[in-house]
Amino acid sequence: MPRFNMSEREATQLVNYFAARDNADFPYSFVQRRRTAHLDAEDEAYRKLLRDQKHAEDPQAGRRFADAMKVIVDKDNCVSCHIVGDYVPKRPDPAPNLAQVYRRLRPDYVRNWVAKPKAVLPYTNMPIVFKSDPKDERFGGGVKQELYHGKRVEQLDAVVDLLMNYDIYVKQRANIRSLVKTAPEATEPDDEAEDAPGSGSGN
Repeated sequence: MPRFNMSEREATQLVNYFAARDNADFPYSFVQRRRTAHLDAEDEAYRKLLRDQKHAEDPQAGRRFADAMKVIVDKDNCVSCHIVGDYVPKRPDPAPNLAQVYRRLRPDYVRNWVAKPKAVLPYTNMPIVFKSDPKDERFGGGVKQELYHGKRVEQLDAVVDLLMNYDIYVKQRANIRSLVKTAPEATEPDDEAEDAPGSGSGN
C-alpha cells in the first residue's frame, strides 16, 4: 500500500467520508461494546461462571478484562507479533499496535478480523487464535482455560470487548511489558481446527 503522507486531520476526514458513504458507524462513535451497562453485565456473568465452577470464591470486578488480557499477552498469541501499548515484540516487522484498535476500527470489523483473519485480509499471516474443536463438546475449542474460562465464542467476545475498551482498561492496570513477562505459558495449540462460527463475512 502506498504512503499518502496525509496529516492526521486529513486521514480522519477521509475515514469520515467513507463511513458516511457506507452508512457505517463512525469508528469513534458511541457503540454497544463501550456501554457501561454492557460491560458490567458481561463482567458479572463471567464472575458468576468463575464462582459456579469453583475457579474463584470471590472474583473481583474487572476479572473478565483481566483474563482477556491474559490471552493477548500470552507469548503464543497476540504479543508474539503485535505491539501492545509499551510492549514491542522482538521481530523486524511487528504487527499493528492493539492499543490503538478502539480508535481506528469498528467493533464488527474487529470481531470478524479476530475470529477469522483471512476472511478479512486474505493475504494476512495472522493465525486463528480461537480455533474450533468439534471434539470439545463443553467449550467448542478456543484458547486454554487457564487463560480465559468459558466457551470459545465467549473468549472471542471478551477479547474484542477488551480491545474496544483498551483505554478504559489500561488506566487501571500495569504496563503491558510486565504482563507479558508474567503471563502463563500455554501448551501447544491443536493444529486440527476449524473456523470460528459467525466469523468472516458471516460473523
